[in-house]
Amino acid sequence: HLAQKLGPDGPLATFDGIVFDVFSFGVRNGHPVPDVDVDTDGVADGGILDGVDVVGLGTIEFAEALREKLPNKILMADGHKPDKSQRSFGYLNGMESEGFPDLDDVRLDHLSRGMNILGFWSENSTAPSINHVSFKYVDRETEKASRNTFKEPNLSEDQSYQRLRLALASTQFVDALFTYPKDWAPPETLWEQENVMV
Repeated sequence: HLAQKLGPDGPLATFDGIVFDVFSFGVRNGHPVPDVDVDTDGVADGGILDGVDVVGLGTIEFAEALREKLPNKILMADGHKPDKSQRSFGYLNGMESEGFPDLDDVRLDHLSRGMNILGFWSENSTAPSINHVSFKYVDRETEKASRNTFKEPNLSEDQSYQRLRLALASTQFVDALFTYPKDWAPPETLWEQENVMV
């Protein structure tokens, strides 16, 4: 279906490609969910049959088949969590990192992990390699609500400007793009070294 839509004669032929969101490796979120019955035999298996993650292998086979049908299109997916994200390295052009290094690490405690993952994708993706970071976070304590780090009290608590600069610089070191949701645009602030608003 996707190959027909995005292919040379399809209605989306002018699109450069597609980014898959929540295209997990394995059963949703990349870990076995106990009550899932993948082979429909009435017994929960979490997507693991005879010790093999058949759902995970299926995602790789899907990416391989789509790459074969759309050799010149850009294909991307989430890739920021090693235990949950897509692993179709040779078939995808790159990945999106939601949050940096992920949605939960507001303090950037695992900054090097984020850089390592982006670097790995850069080296192991189909050319052209395109990776990007979406600078955003969630607050798990309030039912996965968006944690806008540029609004008080989070702005002061999260030291958002320092972390924004550090995340931006880190992504540039591994040749990744840097974005943030439009409603997360940092508010203007007075630059300490000069009397200018930035």
